[in-house]
Parts: sequence; C-alpha cells; structure tokens
Amino acid sequence: MTYAEARLRLANHSNLPSDLPKEESFVWALFNATKTGVQPNIEILARNVIACLEVVSRKINGAIPSESSIRIDERSGTINDVAYSVSGIVASGISYFRQWSLKQRFSTDIRCFLIEAIHRIAFAWDQVLAGDVNDLQEGFQ
Repeated sequence: MTYAEARLRLANHSNLPSDLPKEESFVWALFNATKTGVQPNIEILARNVIACLEVVSRKINGAIPSESSIRIDERSGTINDVAYSVSGIVASGISYFRQWSLKQRFSTDIRCFLIEAIHRIAFAWDQVLAGDVNDLQEGFQ
C-alpha cells in the first residue's frame, strides 16, 4: 500500500468523503451495525486501520522507525495529513462503544472486542508519533 492509499483509506475509515466503498470504513461499519443490529467484522477493519498506520509510520519515521533520527518538526506535515482521520476513528469508536454499552447492544464480548480494537488503533497511532515500534500489528501487548 502506498502512502496516498493509506491516507485515503484512513479518511474512509473515519467516514470522511472518499471514493472507497463505505463498507470498508471502520466508522461506517459501526454506524451500520447500530442501525441494522448486524455485528460488524471489527477485527478485519481494525487490522486495516493499523496497516494504514504502518505505512504512515514508515513515511514519517523511515524504514526502521525505532532507529529513526527524524525530528518531530520534520514530520509535522505528514502527521497533519492523517491526524484528523485517526482522531475521527478513535473518537467515533469510543462513541459507538459507549452507545452500545448503555443500550446493551450486542454481546459483552463484542463490546469488549470493539474497545480493544479502538485501544489497539490508538496505541498504534501513539507509536507512529513516537517512532518506537517497527511492527504496529505486533507491537500491542
């Protein structure tokens, strides 16, 4: 995946306007699940968000992020390109988790899986900013 594709996918995941199918959007899947009562495939969507962040991390921090010497001010343009999308994914995910919890929507296991996915995405974004982890999919413990 290229950086341009990752940016576009992150925008789609946060439900911002995009030419990509809405069914591939993390936030749209949560919206649709709320509307239809059909459980979304959170794992596949969360993994795709983190895969996009992996590409962003390489763009910001170089091929081996943990060995990067790039200063934060040198990375700000790239960070600004995706920050609103990532923030939207995390904030919307938390909002849907809260709504589902208050209304006892879906099973406790599904709600726990959603909050874990949101936590993994937020952690991956944190690591993109820090440049400390080389593999964001495996970096979450």
